[in-house]
Amino acid sequence: MAHERRRILIRGTGTVGYEFIRRLCLFTASGHPYFDWEEIIFDKRSPFEKNVPKIKQLQELMKEGIHPRLCTRKERVEEFKQIGLEPTYTLEEALERADVVFDATPSGGENKRLYETYASDGRVFIAEGSEFKKKKQFGDIFVSGVNERAILDNLQRGGQFFVVGSCNTHAIARNVLLIKKAFPSLPQEEIRIEATVLRRSDDPNKEQTTTSFSFSRFDEEYLEEGSYHAYNVLAAFRSVGDERIKLRVTVAKLADPFMHCLLWKVTLPTRISDARERFMEAVIADPFCSRTGYRQANIVYWESKEVKRFDVAPWLLRDRCYSHTIVCLPTVGARVSDGKTVLEYCTFTPQDSNVILSNLEMACMAKNPNAFSTEEFHNLVAPLLEPREI
Repeated sequence: MAHERRRILIRGTGTVGYEFIRRLCLFTASGHPYFDWEEIIFDKRSPFEKNVPKIKQLQELMKEGIHPRLCTRKERVEEFKQIGLEPTYTLEEALERADVVFDATPSGGENKRLYETYASDGRVFIAEGSEFKKKKQFGDIFVSGVNERAILDNLQRGGQFFVVGSCNTHAIARNVLLIKKAFPSLPQEEIRIEATVLRRSDDPNKEQTTTSFSFSRFDEEYLEEGSYHAYNVLAAFRSVGDERIKLRVTVAKLADPFMHCLLWKVTLPTRISDARERFMEAVIADPFCSRTGYRQANIVYWESKEVKRFDVAPWLLRDRCYSHTIVCLPTVGARVSDGKTVLEYCTFTPQDSNVILSNLEMACMAKNPNAFSTEEFHNLVAPLLEPREI
């Protein structure tokens, strides 16, 4: 039986790590028992002067209560002091103290061997996104809204290694759920879902950006699925007993800093005259789905950050769109081909915000899986998912 865990370490202060730390601190300030962390530690690898303001903002985020504490490798401690940052712990000390470890670095998979040496006393380790592949599985994959039950069961049985799916994995899974909800009477194994992910090549906060377009290479490892994104989504559904989904996803990279875009083609096994209407009803009803009339990624990117103008409790930090997916309304259409209805549309993926929410949920589950309620957590964060029109 798992015990309550009270100390958490987040490694990495990049696109996901930094925002996750901020929200974890603010949620802790809410006083809710799910976020009652005794200590929040974050790991910074390199002592760059340009990062000093960013790190100090984290350290000063909370004037009362928990202050996030900096750690780094022992050989780097003096270098951090020279740029005005005082680490509280070495990385080794932080790993000894932490009950829960999130690895938001690009080398999470390679770090598993290190974590296995600290895996006593029921510690839990969570990596991000791309660390769940056929030949490189850090642990069981978690996608919010799909397989909380399976993850909780695993935690309660003493499971220690997990992966939070990537932002596009969340978006793909949510669209699969939209199709399931829109056409519940159709046999899932007869619905063919195909998607092309047009990924941004770099995060908006990168100093140097890629200027070329590229297709992903043909990968024999994913002959059926098309890419690890589909494999991740299918694994999440299989963990809760749903093995009938027919999904294939291919990927290309765009020289674009704004948003990931997905092109969808859903082939239904029969002629359905109101397919578009049924799909739109599912989109409107889904609390994790937003919709927009804009077709340009830069505008959707900008407008999705303007949701901060709505009034919510300060600890919720509504500064972006947290939906799993954003459906582009002008692109939604249906046609008939060879007696089958083909539904086609496009979506945007709201940066890494869906991952941040899943990280918070994963942290709450890992903290005390025996006292966690998925429904209660979703009610807590529901204000972040409104409004859903961009």
